[in-house]
Order: sequence, then structure tokens, then C-alpha cells
Amino acid sequence: MTRRIPLFPNCPRTASLLLSLLLSWCATLPAQEVVESHGPMVEATDFAPEFFDQTMGNVDCDTQVICDSGMWPTYATYLKVGPSTGFADGFFENDNRVGWALSGGFREAFGPRSGPWFFDFGGSYFANSGRDESRVISGTFTEIDPLLGNQSTQLDRFFETTMTDLKRASAHLALGYYYQPLKSFDPAEILFSFRFGGRIGHAKASFDDKITDELQAEIDAIDNPFLLAKDQVFSDTDTFGGLFLSLESALLKQDFMGGDLEVIADLEVANDWIEIRQYKKAGLGYATLMFGVTLRR
Repeated sequence: MTRRIPLFPNCPRTASLLLSLLLSWCATLPAQEVVESHGPMVEATDFAPEFFDQTMGNVDCDTQVICDSGMWPTYATYLKVGPSTGFADGFFENDNRVGWALSGGFREAFGPRSGPWFFDFGGSYFANSGRDESRVISGTFTEIDPLLGNQSTQLDRFFETTMTDLKRASAHLALGYYYQPLKSFDPAEILFSFRFGGRIGHAKASFDDKITDELQAEIDAIDNPFLLAKDQVFSDTDTFGGLFLSLESALLKQDFMGGDLEVIADLEVANDWIEIRQYKKAGLGYATLMFGVTLRR
């Protein structure tokens, strides 16, 4: 009698052993092969630096469009003050003294993908002084005589008038551009900005009236009261327009309220076209160096 020997004795035990070996083999598979079984992906070590470069700006911004958005300030507000002086013929060409200027405003990016371009809107106050060329005007000297009545004398050289101050308050609108020489967008790197724009405002002039020798002689010759009447009166106000170009640079930078609080220096060159009626119509060219603070976000 032949005895039949089973091929897999103790089948439950054998099946358990085979399952254990299969699980152990699966655990030894490389992580990349497991990932590829679910679809094409890249390893984390290959992805992380590239992702950092594209989102944090450590790329050449001349070839990456992504650098044009999200890397520049989208909003800024500023206040600055400094000395101002004229440099061209116009007003105060004989004696041009150092004045002062105050400027404030805000900047806004054109849009979410406008890159370094922005517009600037604000207001300024300028005060320039000196001595402009003198103007001799005629007038009438009237003696009030209680016995003979009023005695009037016409004088060609009556007063000598000179402009001594010219103050302007204005609103401005400009197109601006941010610039970083290294293009690394490192928070420690200094940010420059250029602006070109125009302003419109109100001008107020002050004059110094000096009595001529001829008028002084008439006054000294009488003891009675007298009246003085100018034949010509200069306007002392005007609505003016102007253009300006400026270069601004940050000197110090500090994180503040989710933005950058910076100490800035701004060099502005400008020209205002002003007409003081019956006195002079000319351009006032001037340069201003202002220092202040700005908060950029």
C-alpha cells in the first residue's frame, strides 16, 4: 500500500509564513519606487531648493517673471523735511538764500503684478527767500494842509520794491520706480526709488518797500500829515504748476508693524513756473535735500 505525502504539510502555518515574508519584502522597497507607483513626483530633496528660489526671490530676476510680483513694496507712506535753495535765473537771482521744504504722501503699486512701478501722491510746502531785482514804481505824495487844503505831488521814483520771500503749498502726483542693485531682495539691502512728476499749488510772495530819496525829501520838507498812494500795486499770489525729479535712498532699516521702517534721504530737483502779476513771470529752479522716515509694506 502506497502512502501519499502532502505537498504542503500544515497549510495554515505555511500560509502565515509566506505572508510574513511578503510584507517584509515590501518594507524594503525604496521610497522613490513607492511614490512613483502613485504618479510622477520629484523627491523632496530636489524640490525644496527650487521651490525656495521661485518663492523667495533667490533667482535672476531678469529671466524670472515671478520676481515682478510680491517682491516689491505695495504701499508706503512718508514724511520728510530739509533745506532748499534755488540754482537758476528766475527769482532771487541776485541774492538766493537757503530755504526749507516739507513733504509728505503715500505710494501705491499699480497692481499685484506691477513689479517695481508705483504712483506717488502727496503734498509739499516750500519756502525760498532772498532779494530779487528791485522795481521802482511811481506814486503820489499828498500833503494834508488844514489851511490850504490837500497839496498833491506826482513822483516818478516813489518806492523801490523788492521780493524777499516766496512760499508755495502744492499737491503732487508722480510715477515711481523701485531699484535694488543686487536684485537679491535681501531685507538688509538698501532700496532706491526714482520719481518723476508734476505739482500744482498756490504761491505767496512777500515784498520789501523802500522809500526813495525823492519821496524822503518831500516828507522831510513838511510838518503836516500826508498820504502816500502807489500808482502800481503788485499781486502777491499765484496758482502755479511745476515738474520735479527725485532720487531717494534708505539709510537705515528696521522691521516695524509688519513692514520696513526706514530713515531716508531724498534729493529733488524741480522747477515751478510762477507769475506774480505786474512784477515778474519766471521759472523758479531749485534743489532740495530732505531727510525723513517711511513705512513700507
